Amino acid sequence: MLKIGLTGGIGSGKTTVSNMLNNLGVKIIDTDIISHSLTTPNGEAIPLIKKYFGNQSLSPDGSMNRIWMRSYVFSNNYERKKLEFIMHPLILKKTKREIEKIYNNCNKYHYLVIVVPLLLESSMWINMFDKICVVDCDLQTQIDRTKNRPNMSLYLIKKIIKSQIKRSMRLRHADYIINNSYNIKYYELIKQIKCYHKIWHEISNTF
Repeated sequence: MLKIGLTGGIGSGKTTVSNMLNNLGVKIIDTDIISHSLTTPNGEAIPLIKKYFGNQSLSPDGSMNRIWMRSYVFSNNYERKKLEFIMHPLILKKTKREIEKIYNNCNKYHYLVIVVPLLLESSMWINMFDKICVVDCDLQTQIDRTKNRPNMSLYLIKKIIKSQIKRSMRLRHADYIINNSYNIKYYELIKQIKCYHKIWHEISNTF
């Protein structure tokens, strides 16, 4: 089965694209959803988060305090790397489990899309995919979209963008690019996605 790694910077529109693909019948694994499941009350990552970041890293219900953690780790590269060291192996392990489940029902799907925001920032993901698709937009569009999210200051947004791989490097690694900048209309976006859907469907038999 063909495995497509879908990535892009914050605010690029990865969720929008993956939802459109899902509406076309494509199976999606979203590692952000996996990450959330690991940090819910009694989630697999919670004991390590509590151990290395203390009680302040947890909400009253025992889940990870995302607002606190986001602000904390993006103000300190060492702490951010520490969180990634905890989270990435757990996300990878759970992603592999999900892939295995889908493989057991492989006749149903021609290809699989796995959404990984930090695909190119972490070497552990690179060899998992047959092709990489980047959802791309300009910097100002990233900022404008992200500042509409709760608890996202301009300072924090810029810190997050700075922590991610440069746009030029991300595009250099792409086998496919979906343009989702501010001037792209909905019908233009869906046209790109349907085009790639057709291509991936056609080449899936070679993987």
